[in-house]
Amino acid sequence: MFALVFTHTTYIWMLHELDLIRTLLGGEGLVSERLVPMTLREKQSLFVLFVAFLIGEIHAQGYEATFGETYRRKGVGRDWSLHRKRLAIDINLFKKGKYLTKTEAHKRFGLYWESLGKTYDVPLAWGGRFKKKDGNHYSFSHGGIQ
Repeated sequence: MFALVFTHTTYIWMLHELDLIRTLLGGEGLVSERLVPMTLREKQSLFVLFVAFLIGEIHAQGYEATFGETYRRKGVGRDWSLHRKRLAIDINLFKKGKYLTKTEAHKRFGLYWESLGKTYDVPLAWGGRFKKKDGNHYSFSHGGIQ
């Protein structure tokens, strides 16, 4: 087993990424302050950065993660899936090598994901809030879909 170590360099990288997020969001770091709506590609770029922060948080809390579904090709699942637009990811969560499948295991990370969305005024959604719970689902809302 390996350990992910957060070093000074990691924090510098994270600060750089936060600056990039602010730049992509129009300088102030808030979607509501942008004069021009974000393109799908801009949303995808931001989504990747937020996923990187989520993975870092998962490892910092002593868990491990692997990617579940990150992209869904046409003809698989629902046509409106955000996986198809590259704005959703399913994360497989592990603690001490044990695969955690219950929504409750993802709750602390779902709350973290939502807090990122609130901090940057970005519509991030966690599947643990869905009517049909999907705790390992993390997405960037688009076109009214979570």
